[in-house]
Formats: sequence, C-alpha cells, structure tokens
Amino acid sequence: MSAGAPIHRPDPANGPGHLGGTSAGPAACGWWPLLLCAGCAAGLPLVGVAIAGPVLGLPVLGALALAGLALGLPAAHRLQRHLAAVGSPPAAAMPQTLAHLQAIANASDDVILAKDLQRRFVFINPAAAASLGCQPSEVLGQLDEGWLSAESQALVARHDAQVLASRQLMTFEETLQSPGGEFLVSSTRGPLLGADGTVVGVFCIARDVTAQRRAEQALHESQAWLGLAMADGGQTIWQLDLRQPRVLFSTEAARQLGLTPNMPDGLALTPEAAQALVHPDDRSRVRAALSRTKREGVPYREQYRVTRVDGRQLWLSDRGCLIRDDTGQPLRLLATVHDVTAQRLAEQQRADAATRWHFLFQQSQDAVYLLDLQGRLIEANPAFAALLGRPVDAVAGLHIGDWDLDLPSDCAQREALRDSHSIDSRISRWQLAGGRVGEVETRVQRVQHGDEPVLLCSSHDVSAQRAVAQRLRSSEQRLALALAATGMGVWEW
Repeated sequence: MSAGAPIHRPDPANGPGHLGGTSAGPAACGWWPLLLCAGCAAGLPLVGVAIAGPVLGLPVLGALALAGLALGLPAAHRLQRHLAAVGSPPAAAMPQTLAHLQAIANASDDVILAKDLQRRFVFINPAAAASLGCQPSEVLGQLDEGWLSAESQALVARHDAQVLASRQLMTFEETLQSPGGEFLVSSTRGPLLGADGTVVGVFCIARDVTAQRRAEQALHESQAWLGLAMADGGQTIWQLDLRQPRVLFSTEAARQLGLTPNMPDGLALTPEAAQALVHPDDRSRVRAALSRTKREGVPYREQYRVTRVDGRQLWLSDRGCLIRDDTGQPLRLLATVHDVTAQRLAEQQRADAATRWHFLFQQSQDAVYLLDLQGRLIEANPAFAALLGRPVDAVAGLHIGDWDLDLPSDCAQREALRDSHSIDSRISRWQLAGGRVGEVETRVQRVQHGDEPVLLCSSHDVSAQRAVAQRLRSSEQRLALALAATGMGVWEW
C-alpha cells in the first residue's frame, strides 16, 4: 500500500454506511478480497464481510456477501481462497451487487461495522449507529472513542487487539454502556484483510441479546420458584410426549420412584416401561384415564400405587392436562405428582378402625349409642333398641328425655353430661321395654365424631342387680335387729 494513497470517505449520497468507490475500482486491482466470517455462537447467520478498500485508500473495492449456514467456517475459507484465485468479477456487475449487499446490511437488525487500524469507523449500518445513539453519518470517519463508556471502550479495544493478534474470527459476549443505555451483545469480530492478505482493520457483527438474556433469567428464576414450591408441597412433574412417544420424569420424580436419571434434566422411559411401574391392580384404570384425556381433552386426575425398585410401595396422585400445538393437535400430557402414601395409610387405618368399631358396636351386649350435645340420638346399636323395646329403625331421632326419666329434671346432671371430657358414670331411671321403669347405669364420654363433638354412651340395665342388693341389705338389717333382741352377737372367722 502506498503511503500517499488517498483516503476515500463513504459517499453520504448513497445512504448510511454506504461503501463508496473511485475510478480505481476492481479492474485496477486484478482481484477483489472477500472476507467471510462465521456467525457468532449466539446464532448469527454466516455472514461474509468485505470492506471497501477505497475508503482506506487501498486499490481494492470491498463488498458484503452472505453465505448460508451450511457452508460452515472451513468452507467459507475455501470460498475466500477460490475467489482470490479466480480474480474479480466483471466491473459492470459490481455496482448492482454492492447495491444489493448494501441494502441487506442496512436492513439488518444486527450490528455490522468496520474500523481501520487507526480505529476509525469505515462502515456502520443503521442498527449499529442506533446502538450508539446516533446516525451513521455522524460516525463514519470518526474514531471509536467517545461513543461508549470508558470501561466499555477498554473492553472493545481489548477484544479488537485479540482479533488482530490472532488473525482469526473470535466470538465474545460483551456488556456495553452507550448513550442509548446498557446492552448485552454477542459479537463476532474478525480481521479485515487487504488485497495482499495484510490486515487493514477489524470488523464486527453483533446481536443485542439483552432481551434474550433477561427472558432466560426470568425463566430460570420462575423455574427455581416453581421447583421450590413443588418441593415444599412434595410434588414432582412428568410429561407424556405424544409424538415420540416417551414419558419424561423430572429429576425429582425419578428419585421419588427410586430410579436413576438418564438425562441431565430427568429420566426418559417408554410408555410401556412407565406403565410397568404402576401396580397391576391399578394399571388398567390409569391407562383408561390417560386414553380419555388424550381422546377428549378432559383433565387427567388419578391415584394409583407404584412399586419402587427397592420394593417399597407408594401411593401417587396425578393431576394433569393435555397440551396442544398451534394446529390443535395433541402434543403432550403434562402432570404433577404428589406422594399421598401417608394420607392413604392414614385413611386405611381409619377405615380399619371404623370396621372394628362397627363390629364391636353391633355385637356389644350393652346399649351403645351416640348423642349430640343437645341430647339427640345420632346412632344406636341393636342392644339399645332392645333395651327400650323398640325396633332398631324406630329409635332414630329420639331425645334422651324420651327414655331417661331423671335427666330432664336434673339440670346439673344434664350440663355435666354435655360439658364433661372424662368418662362419667351415673344411674338413672329409664322407660324400658314393656312399659316398666328400670334402673340403668350409663357411662358417658365426650369424643369427636367427624368434625363434631358428640357423647359416646354405654348403658346396661342394673334393675335386677340393684334389687338383689336391696334385698341383701334388708336381710342384713333384719338379722341385726333379731340378734340385738336376743342379746346374741355375730362374729366372723
């Protein structure tokens, strides 16, 4: 490159960031350099960039070229060498090609810019200028200082230096401060080559990933909150992929089943393997519920037993729904799982206790019955009905005053029965079978019946026992009087 070669500025008349040219066009240089760069790791398309040599005072003409992703970086390098070998395209074709490439660069939402070795902007598209808070015409030919904060400028200079030293494409993730605010970019930077292969500057293609990173962070936080909430509630997640098909268990769900995750985010099983975990007696019911949800779209809800690999049996409760794609086709079935083993065991224990209670209740020789706190009969066994001389179905709804002749007039006793939490015993006169009045001993305890406090009573007729005791006391009294009259005494040995 001649030290006295003129520097050609971009032609503002041709639009922002336009790559201007002079009469020393491609025909004068014999071949035109094409620098191809791979898209950055953030997913930029493979973009070929060539910067206009006349802008730098070089006897070359730059161009922008876009290559498909399928080329890959090695293929791009081969294409670069091939173009250098075959020489420049016809000069007549260049203006239209440059116009097309210029339009593509200006329409791109990605940042595209280039600087010479003196760090002056020689090309910048509107998206890049907007990120700096200015127009392209305000930047071209200017040094890259003052557009970013000092810290951001130092970071960019350091990355440019790395690229120039290595002469390779490099991808960076940069947090930059400009007059337009703070933004995060994923940038691919590469050396800008002249016709003779020497480095004449550096280019950058970048994408603002601020919104993407914020969305990823929000997703990460929401997943963390969801995981925490589900862990506190003892819940896990599984989903049935209807297109694979396969069942995906979260890591927590796999551990719940005693299985080892086979993926970073959980466990994948075939539907048949997942069904095999379900207890044989519950399997057909679960399969039918899943089929109905897939067929009709109704919510899925089921409880079933599974057997862990260690042999321990769990009760699980599933609640799920069908997820459809944009066309309305079933995509997956997503469900939460709650371990309800303790709840089901407690329910079974209550059921067993109720069965035992019912057996004892029905078979007891004593009259056993439940009263509410107002003295109304809730339930009674056959012995109670027999004691009153009534059919079993005729005692429902009776009040204690209908058979206890003493209680209605004994307010203190009535209040004691209602408020006592200990077992109390009393004897009162009852209206018994056959119209007779008998003495009945009753034991009363306040207990819970469902959500309500009730009085559990057990009564038996002590009329005969009390009559025998009374006769015995009368006999003892007569004997004592007779002995006193004769002057005789009684002794025991």
